[in-house]
Amino acid sequence: MELLLRQFSPHQVLRRDQATRANLTQPHTQTFLEQSHAVHFGCHGEFDEANPLNAYLKLANGEKLTFLEIFNGLNIPLCRLLVLSACKTGLVETSHTDDYVGLSSAFFYAGARTVVASLWNVDELAATLVTLRLYQILPDYPSVTVALQAAQTWLRGLSSAEILDWLKHEQKATEEEVEEVEDRLSLFDDNPPFANAYYWSAFTAIGN
Repeated sequence: MELLLRQFSPHQVLRRDQATRANLTQPHTQTFLEQSHAVHFGCHGEFDEANPLNAYLKLANGEKLTFLEIFNGLNIPLCRLLVLSACKTGLVETSHTDDYVGLSSAFFYAGARTVVASLWNVDELAATLVTLRLYQILPDYPSVTVALQAAQTWLRGLSSAEILDWLKHEQKATEEEVEEVEDRLSLFDDNPPFANAYYWSAFTAIGN
């Protein structure tokens, strides 16, 4: 999370127990969201195949931020990129209607131009690296979709040593952060560790 925060200034964060519905709807939080060009949700999400309108993001204390609450209560008119770094947040329902119904639809109505979300449960480290790279290179690309594809291609060909070097020199990660990632990478048998499509292809960009 700290590495992600360094990508933005100013920023506002609701951490762990602070990530409640009440705090999210506070006037000062709403004002900040209305002025934000990027919004990032790092939490669990759920898609209800029987009733897509029941899709939700899981907040602190087991609270749910539902499709309808996002649709009716969130206002992010300047948001170029909204990232849902969570489980199955990108799924949509298409079997009974021509309209996509999912969390991304609610965020579009709230004002987001592009939503990056996952289609299945993702590896936390792989998701963090893809997101960091996406934020880093986005200014150099014409669209979020093209930048995301570049970030995914980058990750799948990267060796463990190259990941650590990138964190040290381009992301200015601390020694503790680098050691934590190194320990995590040691659990992988393959090198590059994220070459398998499972790790990098879960994320999809929806929108402009």
